[in-house]
Amino acid sequence: MYASVVEVPQNAARYPSVKVVHVFSKFDRKTLEFMAEAVRDGKLVIPISRKLPLSEAAEAQAAAEKGGVGKILLVA
Repeated sequence: MYASVVEVPQNAARYPSVKVVHVFSKFDRKTLEFMAEAVRDGKLVIPISRKLPLSEAAEAQAAAEKGGVGKILLVA
């Protein structure tokens, strides 16, 4: 499973089998297509905790800053 975090969680030492690494990538068309195909094929799972309309982007940002499990998806 893949998840993104801002920093190493405070309780990371309690879960030695979970590896947290910093990953930076330059997004380009080829990379985005590769990632979209991985999601489509079920090879990359992105947990979505909430879906909010784009008009509630400020609320979504505030919720993301509080942390939690899963991503917040803004939909038009």
